[in-house]
Amino acid sequence: MFSNGGNLAATGYIDYVEFSARASLTWRGNQLFITDSRSVAPGSITRFTVGGSAALKVWDVTDPFAPLAIQTTTSSGNTVFTAAADSLEKIRGFQYSQPQTAPGEALSRFRTFMQRPLLT
Repeated sequence: MFSNGGNLAATGYIDYVEFSARASLTWRGNQLFITDSRSVAPGSITRFTVGGSAALKVWDVTDPFAPLAIQTTTSSGNTVFTAAADSLEKIRGFQYSQPQTAPGEALSRFRTFMQRPLLT
């Protein structure tokens, strides 16, 4: 929210913008962010097929303090998974070929970081 304080010549700046659009799910490397408001319905379960990768790790990160791994299967070189769609979920797909920090350890580090006092 920007308040010009009564000054009509005041200037405000946007430091963050997020766009959403519907598209086919195709792995292009790095990370895949999935959120689909049109799939939301009471008791609904949605099946997702991600083209271009048979080895994706998929997590539900709707609650960033309690991420949940989602079981996936492979079909014709694609990653397939289902997710509850009774509320708007935030799902992330990613790959890695080298050992990474265990999810519990990474979450512990994140929580420790978030408890640090903010600079004033």
